[in-house]
Amino acid sequence: MKQIFTSLGINTVLLDFDNTLIETHVIFQKCCRSLRADLAQKAKVSVDEIKKDFDVFMAEAYNQYFVNPEKVWKYVFTQLANLYPVLNDSINESLQRVFDEIYNVPIPLKEGALELLQTLNDITDLKIGLVTHAERDWTIRKLRDAGLIDLFPEENIFDVPVTGPKTTQHWQYALDQMNGIAENTLFIGDNLRADIVPALEIGALGVLLKEDTNWDFHHEGLMEESRQFITIGSLLEIESALSEFSEGGLPPIA
Repeated sequence: MKQIFTSLGINTVLLDFDNTLIETHVIFQKCCRSLRADLAQKAKVSVDEIKKDFDVFMAEAYNQYFVNPEKVWKYVFTQLANLYPVLNDSINESLQRVFDEIYNVPIPLKEGALELLQTLNDITDLKIGLVTHAERDWTIRKLRDAGLIDLFPEENIFDVPVTGPKTTQHWQYALDQMNGIAENTLFIGDNLRADIVPALEIGALGVLLKEDTNWDFHHEGLMEESRQFITIGSLLEIESALSEFSEGGLPPIA
């Protein structure tokens, strides 16, 4: 990997955290599936019907409240209760369940995450930072639970406020704080709009981790046909993808 980075001129790597290094979405989906089944039973409707409404309200909540957990989930459950009044008495119970099953449990690492971070940390003079869209306390806890806390200096952990979107300005701030230069920087993330578009706007190289488990809206924001970035299906593919890029640039549009 060191030789590849040298050939590409990369001396700084900025990574997203949730759904890039850890399986946050998997934990969310596990909780949501179980929760929707229970809500459907209480409302006496099908799980598919509850899921359809749930997904609509979740998208609305995300667009309005971004990743502010208290406001997002309260909005979703309140809207469901407005649609199915029998669920009114379940709002607080559902909220507590979400926080118990999502925000207070260890989240497993993605395959290849630890190996990637260890490889990066072994490269002399490579600067590594984390740009994550979550509350700092939760981020630190997730890093500790995943055994990653010692791989990121605290000053290189940049948390994006949950009350707004994750934007180019947040990535640029992290880059500036680390004294990085865009053309010598690699961005790695799972969200096209929040991770890769900023890389292109700043002038850095972007690597998109695209998996079927990602939220659909993570893939919105840029026509992928532009192919101005590298797409991988697993972190295990990143070294070979970067090697191919260093030898011949981006692959042709299919």
